[in-house]
Amino acid sequence: MQGKRKTQEDAHCVSMNFGDYDHHLMMVCDGHGGSLAAKRVREIMEAHLKKKKFDVDGTKKEQHGSYASNLFNAFLEVDKKLSEEEPFKEGKDFSGTTVNLAMVCEKIIVCANAGDTRCVVSKDQKAIDLSQDHKPTHPEERTRIVKAGGHVTNGRVNGLHGVARSLGDFGYKEGCIGDPNKQLVTCRPDVMVYPSSISEDEFVLICCDGVWDVLSSQEAITFIHECLVVKKVPDLQTCLDMLLDHCLEKGSNDNMTAAIIALPGFCRVHNYFKKPSTGICNVS
Repeated sequence: MQGKRKTQEDAHCVSMNFGDYDHHLMMVCDGHGGSLAAKRVREIMEAHLKKKKFDVDGTKKEQHGSYASNLFNAFLEVDKKLSEEEPFKEGKDFSGTTVNLAMVCEKIIVCANAGDTRCVVSKDQKAIDLSQDHKPTHPEERTRIVKAGGHVTNGRVNGLHGVARSLGDFGYKEGCIGDPNKQLVTCRPDVMVYPSSISEDEFVLICCDGVWDVLSSQEAITFIHECLVVKKVPDLQTCLDMLLDHCLEKGSNDNMTAAIIALPGFCRVHNYFKKPSTGICNVS
């Protein structure tokens, strides 16, 4: 949803049975300063991850690192690739984008996040955050920013930039694109591996901060459940349409993007999709 902004700077993708593996990719990129970084990161990241080799047995803890390391490295590698493209390399484009992506597998959900786009799992109608919003005021972020020679004023990096981590934004990474620990605004993601329960986990939701500006994680999860159960909304796409309309009514001033994957057990119990398989919907 473009909302009250003059332009739409978000991008997203949801890809089922991603690549050669039995897992599913969902990603939301919240662009700022223009739409190019979000668009290109979505395209580069999806192509980049298709080339990665994942350990498909997500049932053993010692093998979870295959997903975590691949996703962590992908953020650094994609940011470097983006910096080498002409509009960014030549200083013709200064846009950036947050990135939150999740690999949804049979036994685990792996979330990698840089920025304030948030991933939430619904478990027994309760919200479980799989990512932390990277705001400049967070102590860890502030410490890195100060060490890199910057400051946090009015909740912003150098008084200007509202997120502490993102891809692109190369004006904040001059001379240290290859070292995320020295960047004022870093591309380094946090990665969380969540053991998923097919009997209790219901769906995975990723939304950009335009949603979280006006709703808590639990409020968003409750809203979707009420749409499905109380209001008898027949599909998830309509639920997300209603969710974004609700956020607009509550005063969100930003672009808003939401993506959702319903898990098989949830679909079978409620028969929302008339078939015993993973349901998917995305709205942008």
